[in-house]
Amino acid sequence: MYTLRMVEEAQFHLLSSDNKKENLKKFIDCIPALLQKDLPSKRSLPLMHRLVTAGKHPEWERDWVLGTLSELVTQEHPQAQTIKDMKAAENNIDVYLRSAFRKGPQAWRGTKEIRFASTALGGKAASALIQPAMLRRGHLRKLGERTLSGETKDIFAHIETPMSGLSGEAGTPDGIYVGTTEKVDELFNDLCDKCDELYKQAKTLDEYLEVVVFMSLMGSGVIHPFFDGNGRAFAAKLVYDLHKIGYPLKEVPGIGEIEPSLADLALDGVSAQFTSNFASAHGPGLVRTHMINAFLSDAKMRKDYMHQMHDAISAQIKNGAPKDGYLGHLIFSGVEILKLCLSREVMKAQERGEHFGPSADSPFYIGPEKYRDEIGAYIEANRRS
Repeated sequence: MYTLRMVEEAQFHLLSSDNKKENLKKFIDCIPALLQKDLPSKRSLPLMHRLVTAGKHPEWERDWVLGTLSELVTQEHPQAQTIKDMKAAENNIDVYLRSAFRKGPQAWRGTKEIRFASTALGGKAASALIQPAMLRRGHLRKLGERTLSGETKDIFAHIETPMSGLSGEAGTPDGIYVGTTEKVDELFNDLCDKCDELYKQAKTLDEYLEVVVFMSLMGSGVIHPFFDGNGRAFAAKLVYDLHKIGYPLKEVPGIGEIEPSLADLALDGVSAQFTSNFASAHGPGLVRTHMINAFLSDAKMRKDYMHQMHDAISAQIKNGAPKDGYLGHLIFSGVEILKLCLSREVMKAQERGEHFGPSADSPFYIGPEKYRDEIGAYIEANRRS
């Protein structure tokens, strides 16, 4: 039995980051020390996340904080059953935020009771007690912890990522990918353990890069384990894993000479397609744009979706990197893109009279010929035109 004055306690974790390029450079300088530790991925990735998202707190987006706090207050709250209830909570949180932003960090200490008109109570007031907490870098995607009638429960954040075709290409349907909230920590640990196992089994460069691409696409795009900074964390892991086989990269591999949008991370060319096609081929699919509000307001629909998506991700992790179909093609494309990037660095080093990468007798060696043969003619033709 829930009473009118039932109070829900929630702890909210703000997560934000800045200084992307500067932090990535500092991280790369730390790689030799990390290689000596040789930590398993489920321990090293949270550490990498902390390193690449370090720095002072940026200015928060008030609307983003408002929406997230509103969801935390009303999600599964027995007295918040409709969008109207959420809006009522949102209005009162808005008043709190306006005051908090004026007062500064001290306003985020202690607790704040949020009251809102409840449809379940015939318009009478329900309440929630918010205890804000500051940024926790390196922690998995969790909005906070909630105590409801004496029972503590983790509250996970879903992610909404609009998906559309890249440059009008086929294979990426329109819609919104909503990341699962079911056992995110379990999926993250399973992915890390599986990839660590596959790294040890890899006997060739292609086999090793297949794991690198699988880890990046499944981790950053599909599981999205951290609330913010996933792209940076998994890009750092990619660089680290290439260092392990003898490629001491000084930056994240990009291929802007082919496509300017891929200058910061070459795998961006396949990541969105992989995420959306994974959801469509193995999971419950994308949520159509015009259905997103109905989806987010229907607790049963959302719970069923999250469960199906969790099971699809779990099954794919057990199977490892897909070999066949469109997803297998995307993994293969990612491998070829990374090989071009590594071949280019070998070529540039040779032009400077230097050595880069493992020795020619290593199973992970790649020479400059791949880049010269496949990209040289393309760049020269574009230069002339």
